[in-house]
Amino acid sequence: MSLFINLKKLGVNTTVLATSISLVACGGGGSDGYYNNGSPSGNTGEGNTSDNNQSETDTSKVANSLSISLQDIEGKPLQIAQDNSQVKIAVKVLNIDKGGIAGKDVRLSIGGEDLGVESTNSKVSSDENGVALFTLNIPALQTDTGKVQLTAKVEGTTVSIPYTLNIKKTSTIISDYNLNVPQGLVLNLPKGSTDVVVQVTDAKSGAKVGQTVELTLPPEMNGKFIVETGSSVTTDTQGKATFKISANPNLTSDDIANFVESSQKLSFKLIDEYRAEKNAVTSLTFKDISSVVNKLEIITPEDSIAAKDGTAKILVFAKNSAGNVLKNTQVKLAVDAIAKYYGVQLDKNEATTNSEGYAEFTLKSNSNYPIALSQRGIELTATYENNPDINGKATVQVVTADSSVNNQEAIQRLEIASAYKVNAVNDSVEIKVKAINYKGLGASKGNITLSLNAGATSNGVTFDGAATRDVDPNGFVTFKLKTISLTPTPTQKAIDALIDAGIEATFTADNGASNKINIIVDNEIVSEKTIDYLQIDPILNTFDYKKDQTITVKVKALDEKGSPLIGEKLQLNKNTQFQSLGLSLNGNAEAATRDDGYAIFELDYKYNGSEPQRIAAEQGVNIVFSAVRDSKKTQSIKLNFATQAKPELDYLTVDTDGIKSIILGVEKIVTVRVAAVDKNGDALANQLVNLNVKDNISLTKGVSYASPTEVTTDSNGLAVFSLKVKAQNQSDYDALMNGFDIEGLCCTKI
Repeated sequence: MSLFINLKKLGVNTTVLATSISLVACGGGGSDGYYNNGSPSGNTGEGNTSDNNQSETDTSKVANSLSISLQDIEGKPLQIAQDNSQVKIAVKVLNIDKGGIAGKDVRLSIGGEDLGVESTNSKVSSDENGVALFTLNIPALQTDTGKVQLTAKVEGTTVSIPYTLNIKKTSTIISDYNLNVPQGLVLNLPKGSTDVVVQVTDAKSGAKVGQTVELTLPPEMNGKFIVETGSSVTTDTQGKATFKISANPNLTSDDIANFVESSQKLSFKLIDEYRAEKNAVTSLTFKDISSVVNKLEIITPEDSIAAKDGTAKILVFAKNSAGNVLKNTQVKLAVDAIAKYYGVQLDKNEATTNSEGYAEFTLKSNSNYPIALSQRGIELTATYENNPDINGKATVQVVTADSSVNNQEAIQRLEIASAYKVNAVNDSVEIKVKAINYKGLGASKGNITLSLNAGATSNGVTFDGAATRDVDPNGFVTFKLKTISLTPTPTQKAIDALIDAGIEATFTADNGASNKINIIVDNEIVSEKTIDYLQIDPILNTFDYKKDQTITVKVKALDEKGSPLIGEKLQLNKNTQFQSLGLSLNGNAEAATRDDGYAIFELDYKYNGSEPQRIAAEQGVNIVFSAVRDSKKTQSIKLNFATQAKPELDYLTVDTDGIKSIILGVEKIVTVRVAAVDKNGDALANQLVNLNVKDNISLTKGVSYASPTEVTTDSNGLAVFSLKVKAQNQSDYDALMNGFDIEGLCCTKI
């Protein structure tokens, strides 16, 4: 006789308990053959008679006897039938040589107790093997056992066979585990879905991994709703099984109306590792959200609005979750505070959507700060009073148009990108100038002329190309200035003179519009070697986005031989993400490399708690550096921010494969699974876990470790261990039957 070890989880500790399994034999209808020579005294497997089909001269086709057998629905032999199931009765028509005869009609009749057993067909023709298969539907029994009398007979003959079908009531073992189902479930219609999370726990609320949970929808929901996860789900490390129920997108308005007025019952069945079962139900109600606002969408004009005396029509659409517009819905529209300060306003703050699903607003701009307004635009926000979380945003572009000028395409003004700084010797700088027309857009026609101050030109400052250049289609012109050349060797007097004079660059349009910029000149040494590439020291850590901090970035300039370049000017390229992220530079955007070839940039990060900052932090930010004298030489690095706290271990659970048999002198392997769960209830990966056999006596009685005692949890939060159990003698065997304790322990987290 085999004895079994049943490993039961008790919180974090697991106790190995001894138990025994009893085997029970099941009986059923049998047969030794029936030859129609008297009344049978029980089931028979074969029947025989003198038939009435003497007209058949081929004895191989003459039915001489029958055999009968009981099968399950898959065709496997059975001795006894279970109630509330389907079984098959296989009747074989035999000739005198016991060969099967095809094409014979066999009729099956049912008598005896009235248990409600029914056959799907009363007459079936035998197949090529001579077998006629009948399918019986057996209802649930009210008593523990029952039986019905079956008789199979070949049509047109007296060949028949009786069979007693014994039926046993199915006994379902009730699981000791808890099946916890949620209450108050709501599914939005149309096109909605809901996640139904059920949890399996043991008697001490420990999560049970690897248990099977089945979901059955009521007949009313079949074909109209889909269980996307499948109707059978295995529990995870938290003992949870998640079912996603989605509405069929083809639901009619009548379907929706019927479901909204009712609730439906969801039936769950737990089948645990011991094949024990437990049932639970919950109700699902439905909500019609076809008239509920899910999204607001702002439509702005394609053309920009003029900063002075400009107007624009703004449309706000209200839509439901299916994307359909909603009429008679009240929405609000607001202008951002800065634009309002600059002189922008709406004709009204609130309006109701019309029959086409949109509300109409008029935006007016009469700004005294046209340039500032054109640089930032007008930000609009639409809101819905019944749900502040639903909003829509849009930006209206602004131009500084001057309608009093006849030639709107003419250059109105020149804009220069930013301030510049160069070294006195062997340096260069590119200056980008943009011509703006009277519409506030880049001028596509006209030219710009560059002139330098006398102190610059007399001390070796030159520029590439012609002094006068046409604007490109976007209104830009770029000039490249060069400082004193290294050949011939410059005198200190010339260097000092240039530093004193500085560089003043004046830009004049063909219609007289002009602008100028002063460029600072330094006396730093710039390498004669060509810059080959930039290298950024890696930043491996993730920054806490809720913490004010200074971030240092080290960028190295190297020549074609990999040697560091000294005095090479590097710059941090402009990044629009900095503002939303709360990131700014400490110092200049340009820095010269030191003796070791590094230029140091410091970024100042300030936490402001805004939603745009959180979103920007989740995405991270790529910062790009380039060489000033060769803007094609670039390098970038991504700064990553942690927007969620690092998960911390909350508790461990210990589980095993369940029943294992042990035999004296035979080694058995017991698998132990330890699950780590964080404080959010999620599986915790990369957690070091230790398995310990608590009582040392067991280690001397045949229990030993078959795997390392320290294991790191995988992506599912599981650490798997193995124990060997081998009782060498009867004394050890008896000691193990008293059980032994194991525990999962937390080690230092990785």
